[in-house]
Amino acid sequence: MNLLGEERWPSLRPAPFREAENVTVCVAAIANGVVFGASDRMVSTSDIAFEPPVRKIWVVTNSIFVMTSGDAALQAEVLTAVQNDVAALLTVPNIGWLTVQHVTNLYVSRWNDAKRSRAEAALLAPLGLTSASFIDRQRLLDASVAEKITNAIIGFQLPSASCIVTGVDEFGPHIFVVDNGVQHCEDSIGFATIGSGGRHASSQLMLAQYSPAASPPEALVLVHLAKKRAEVAPGVGAATDLFMIQAELGHHRFLTDDFGKKLDADYLRLQKKERRATDAAIAEFGKHLAGLPKEPDSGQQSA
Repeated sequence: MNLLGEERWPSLRPAPFREAENVTVCVAAIANGVVFGASDRMVSTSDIAFEPPVRKIWVVTNSIFVMTSGDAALQAEVLTAVQNDVAALLTVPNIGWLTVQHVTNLYVSRWNDAKRSRAEAALLAPLGLTSASFIDRQRLLDASVAEKITNAIIGFQLPSASCIVTGVDEFGPHIFVVDNGVQHCEDSIGFATIGSGGRHASSQLMLAQYSPAASPPEALVLVHLAKKRAEVAPGVGAATDLFMIQAELGHHRFLTDDFGKKLDADYLRLQKKERRATDAAIAEFGKHLAGLPKEPDSGQQSA
């Protein structure tokens, strides 16, 4: 059969990529007009894991940050393009403050560009085609062949990548999550997590009944606590980057290492108190169990 026949079709599928594992945790939370965020620094592949002195946090504007998880190379490509887009927009007279939604849309657009270019290189270039020439010549191809190529392009898989786009604009604080090109807003919940430690972090915040009406001190402690709880997940690093985006537009700060060390010390004290309380409960209920009267022996019962 020809190159595009049924038996040869698997050759048009993209080759497996070597993907950086999604072993990380990023947490962001809204707190009464302010945004707090925390992430680890762990970078992992199938056989290497290390914590470089580099944040997984991209400062897109002074009031909008992007926190990343997943394939580092893909994220760098997409976010470099986003930063270039933002830089170009900021040269426009009277552009005003960019919204968090706008930056999220730029990220999704650039993610789709990356998918399109990779699909073209993997599926069309070997046939001497580009996206434009494929569209032009589509009518000349057998309908089933054209449909298969189209479906392969649409279903082309990029390395897994998620991000949190968060910040403050003229409409207040916002949190968006983009998971493999699909975005959703978490403003009503008031927090978001991504990465392999995301479920652990989310559980801590849900247990605390977190809401966007939380005070800044409460949010800071709970965001840090959520990140520390997530360190039990495989590959999540101990190093923590903390930031605060303030309600006043154009103001943010990364919290210092000394600040983080104090929070770490408080977390260790909390762990010890929890362990003592748990041990006390175990001892108390051990006494209750030992004091239970034995049931009368009724002999062996049949199945």
